Amino acid sequence: MKQMKRMKRLTIAVSVAASMWACDGSSPTSPTAPPLARYTLSGVVSEVTPTGQAPVQGARVESSNPRRAATTDQTGSYRIDGVYAGPNSVRVSTEAHETVSRDVTIAGDTRLDIQVIQRATYTLSGVVSEMTSTGQVPVEGVQVDEGYFHAQVKTDTNGFYSFTGPYGTDIRNFVLFTKEGYLTATSEVAINGNTRLDVQLVRR
Repeated sequence: MKQMKRMKRLTIAVSVAASMWACDGSSPTSPTAPPLARYTLSGVVSEVTPTGQAPVQGARVESSNPRRAATTDQTGSYRIDGVYAGPNSVRVSTEAHETVSRDVTIAGDTRLDIQVIQRATYTLSGVVSEMTSTGQVPVEGVQVDEGYFHAQVKTDTNGFYSFTGPYGTDIRNFVLFTKEGYLTATSEVAINGNTRLDVQLVRR
């Protein structure tokens, strides 16, 4: 009987202790790691022109730690808030310029100015034709869709088309050729200079 009373008193004591622990709201968890310091990364994206240094508007500036991005304004300025302290890789890209990457160590609010270089300007052109009983003849009025700059032109009476733009080096471009009555043709071409792409269409 005495042993049963002792067990009962022990059970009540444990229940009271558990109740007090729950009310206290504390729990035996491990210490929480302090939050990572965050800073602001900002600067100006520019290019060298015949008249001197000029800002580049509309450039995408992307940080890697964490992955965040901003677009430059008309003064070439950008600002990315919430960048973690430590190593970071910053990437700048536009359609008209070569992509640039810079490594930087963030230890506080950081200014990083970046200069970009315009892509070389090349021409992509060619002739669209079809094979007939009398030989190969040009096809007029073919819509040619250029994938890199999302531009469109139509072939002239000689079946000729042409695009000119800052394609840079090793640009791979998808080109689409469409005209009613013909099967659609697609082609992928690497542009490393002035490039000619002739295409032959087939009637449906």
